[in-house]
Amino acid sequence: MPEVERHGGGWPEPARAGRPSSEHEDNGPYSAQPLLLWRESLVAEFLAPRMGAGMTALEVGPGAGDWTERIIGSVQTLLVADRRARTLEGIQQRFGHRPDLRVVQILNHRLIDVADGSVDLAYSLDFFPLVDWSVLDEWLGELSRVLRPGGHLVVHHAATPRRLRTVSPRREQLRATRTSPSSRGRAGRQATGGASASFTDSGLVTTRQTSCWGPSGEFTVDKYRDVITVARKPTANRRVPTGLADERG
Repeated sequence: MPEVERHGGGWPEPARAGRPSSEHEDNGPYSAQPLLLWRESLVAEFLAPRMGAGMTALEVGPGAGDWTERIIGSVQTLLVADRRARTLEGIQQRFGHRPDLRVVQILNHRLIDVADGSVDLAYSLDFFPLVDWSVLDEWLGELSRVLRPGGHLVVHHAATPRRLRTVSPRREQLRATRTSPSSRGRAGRQATGGASASFTDSGLVTTRQTSCWGPSGEFTVDKYRDVITVARKPTANRRVPTGLADERG
């Protein structure tokens, strides 16, 4: 079972349960980093290495388009999906009717206008931390359907069921020396159990799962003990090993 890369030791006593309405607004300052820098680092770490000029990308749950802004123009086609027509209208108003942008309405956790195996990179950074694992389970099957073999999925989501979510201590300042990059992922690991299994059950291979990134782990989604999972849809002619796979291929 994949484990989550973390810094530090055990989990302190919970401060409170629940989460705010805007997940990323809290995680940037919580990392003791400016919000804009936090966003840019997340794109550079998880999305940019998997993007290309001739690719089709899919964003689920765009919100106001803060992540859309950082991806559009870096791929051939960007599909932006949401269940709310109002959100999609806002995206079109913000970016205009560009030939490389297409909005997709979600119906019952289904991307009915997205063909099987047509997406190279799918990602969601604001939506899944707010939902239960049962909803994530449904979505992983659908995202696996639209990914081409060899395509990648990047999802920010909760590492524990909603009823168990708690707030961890705020990072008041950057502690750059507490864990070196080489030791990141060995200290204070916590397995995500059911969430990890969901990716495997959907036919995906988890290649990375972490709550922090950066040279010293200075960026994090650990406030509500969330994680970012990177997965790949295997190619038909390649044997997939069990457990945590590497990111080649």
